[in-house]
Amino acid sequence: MSAYPEVHPESRRWPGSRAAGAEGPTPEATRAITQFCFLTDRVARFRDCVDRAGINVPIVPGIMPATNFAAVARMARLCGATIPSWLAERFDGLDDDPQTRALIAAIIAARQIEELRCEGFEQFHFYTLNQADVVTAVCRLLESRARRPGAPGGMSVDTDRSARIAALHEAAARRILVLDGSWGAKIQDLRLTEEQFRGERFADHPHHCAATPTCCA
Repeated sequence: MSAYPEVHPESRRWPGSRAAGAEGPTPEATRAITQFCFLTDRVARFRDCVDRAGINVPIVPGIMPATNFAAVARMARLCGATIPSWLAERFDGLDDDPQTRALIAAIIAARQIEELRCEGFEQFHFYTLNQADVVTAVCRLLESRARRPGAPGGMSVDTDRSARIAALHEAAARRILVLDGSWGAKIQDLRLTEEQFRGERFADHPHHCAATPTCCA
């Protein structure tokens, strides 16, 4: 389910002001992923209000690496998210310098995750906006303090790439996995043929196209 640490555009009150009267998520909900929010204290305050209301689902903060700051600022205005002045200052004058923007965005996102970890958050959702490389950089920055499960200190993250790949294979054998746009774009970079993309398992799976018969040729 979705959640707003700040005021939803269609609401007149901050979500914490009515958390005590909330009925909670649907029974199927296993977690609440928040809209992106650059103010760590508001995310933590929202989580605390949800806890006090007796809504027992994990709150997963939404992290937005602001690689395209102008676009993020527009989205923030539409969804009611706050753009702090210090964040705007970091990107001031960088409209024509995407590489520097990407570096700054990765560092800021990693720093916010560290702050949220200090507040007790353990899971995070990235709004990648087709910038998988930046998110990968954020994860690599955080791996410098990572640990394997059960080890002291740092993040509870398995940094063994082969183990992560094995986990994906195991999950794919049991259910359908949906890739978001950024990782889909990474797959496109491989220039796979239809046969390579389907593999043996889905070689004979029917293909339906809702547009014209030649749109996927």
